[in-house]
Amino acid sequence: MLATIKYIFEALALALILYVFFRHSAIYFSSNRIPKLTWFGVLLLFFIQAMFQFTTRNQYKYPQKAEPFPFTRWAMFAGYTESAGECTLYDWMGSTEDGRTQPINPARLFLTTNACTLFTKTQSLGSTFTHGNSREHRDSHKALTHFAQGILNRHNELNPSSKIVSISLLARTFPLKQGTAIPSAFDPDSSLVIFTYSSRP
Repeated sequence: MLATIKYIFEALALALILYVFFRHSAIYFSSNRIPKLTWFGVLLLFFIQAMFQFTTRNQYKYPQKAEPFPFTRWAMFAGYTESAGECTLYDWMGSTEDGRTQPINPARLFLTTNACTLFTKTQSLGSTFTHGNSREHRDSHKALTHFAQGILNRHNELNPSSKIVSISLLARTFPLKQGTAIPSAFDPDSSLVIFTYSSRP
């Protein structure tokens, strides 16, 4: 009951702010030049969005379940109310025919306007592969196989003089505490191979 009253007061406060905003002389003058049907469509859109967010109690849990603000909420970090105790990073490493290893960075192999997605994909698949249930483990293994195959083929296409025959995904875990040093990538003491794809039969 108290939460509902709080939401109602929030909605009234927002309505008052919008009223004062639109009563400003410059805004009022400009709004008179816009067709009424357009104004009606914009206000209807805001109203529908506000009603959905105001009535959908299970939309988000953080910082609150509902919100009358007439825009879609930015909930990229919603739900993370507690600090994580540790962090795991995942890295790709390729191996040549004679056993030499070399780090592989997918962002340097594929021309894309958003290279961060390649890092995110690696982290997401690695986390699901190691911490997911049996179904998630199976699905992520299949996705990792296709991803690794594409990385290997692309690397060999761009680097014909240093072709790799297999590629491995390594994980390095460290505690999230002040003063903790991030383990070096590909260090055998801190990096563990969790997945390997080979082009050889």
